Amino acid sequence: MSDRQPVASDQVPQVWLGLTQTAEQVTGWTSVAITRAIDSCADAYRLTMDWDPAGESRRRFVPFSSAAVRLSVDNEVVITGYIERLTPEVSGDSRTLTIEGRSTTGVLLDWSAGGPGRGYEFRNVTLGTVARELARPNQVIAMPDTPLIPVVEFEPGQTVYEVLSAIAAGHALFAAPQPNGSLRFTRFSGAGAPTKALDESESPIRRISATYDTTKRFQEYVVFGQTDSVPDVSAGVRDPQALGVSVRARRVRRLVQQTQDVQEAAVFERNRALIDSFCVRATVTGWTYRGQLWQPGEIVSVRAPSAMLYNASNLIVNRVTLRSDPEFGQETDLELSLPAAYSNAKTIRGALPWQV
Repeated sequence: MSDRQPVASDQVPQVWLGLTQTAEQVTGWTSVAITRAIDSCADAYRLTMDWDPAGESRRRFVPFSSAAVRLSVDNEVVITGYIERLTPEVSGDSRTLTIEGRSTTGVLLDWSAGGPGRGYEFRNVTLGTVARELARPNQVIAMPDTPLIPVVEFEPGQTVYEVLSAIAAGHALFAAPQPNGSLRFTRFSGAGAPTKALDESESPIRRISATYDTTKRFQEYVVFGQTDSVPDVSAGVRDPQALGVSVRARRVRRLVQQTQDVQEAAVFERNRALIDSFCVRATVTGWTYRGQLWQPGEIVSVRAPSAMLYNASNLIVNRVTLRSDPEFGQETDLELSLPAAYSNAKTIRGALPWQV
């Protein structure tokens, strides 16, 4: 353990676990994994340290205490949440303690929605209204919020996040955990200049791969929904780039929640398939690019012909894992996809990364 000191810009980034109750800052980790993402309910961390059962850590880390914490890299807060799992271990002369947790809204993956006295239905509400009712005291907001939804119904046993994400899907909104512990349902513009660049011939890329999965794509996506005046309405959108027409012909979905825009929901289904079918995974040296931490949601220019990414293309970072261990030092694992899919663009314009 050491007292927290300012970290110079040319030093390796340092991770601090702030204990809210005692206002202590803990560091000295032997391994670190911090995962942050968009299209997710919560961010997560895993920290390992040398463990002395007779030392200060015995007081600091108490089983089942659900201690509130704030995780920082240098002076930048990346996760606000709780300690959820402690794993002390002895192997030979080595004693270690692994600390794991999620951001505050991680509990929404576990909590059941509704229940006796609360029911399983809302009427004439927006996503923001339902979030305030089901997620309190956690802060969950919709930006932008949805129009009024006539009826929201859910089943016993569904989690809070399952209910909220089902409503959000009907309005093309994606979940984005925030460093302060809140959760935001929003859209990503997919526009703007890239903030970082990766090129297999120039950048510090240790590994890069891409997945192109035809089984996730269809020629047409049809969504059935409801409105106040019409019991069943439908809308469809085509994917002109999907191959294998005779095999991958059509996918039909019925919305779980009522929505006022089935056309938008159909576009969301098509773009969700794009996200599921195409993923770039890269591991780069260090946690920063020109002094800035890698961040979920930012736009990165990527070119890697060896991974069939022939054209320098702007991709969106949908998942970042900052890792550190004695063998490899500090590395960043990135998952990237097409930014237009997250913006719910009706058309995907321009040359795609794999097109020659």
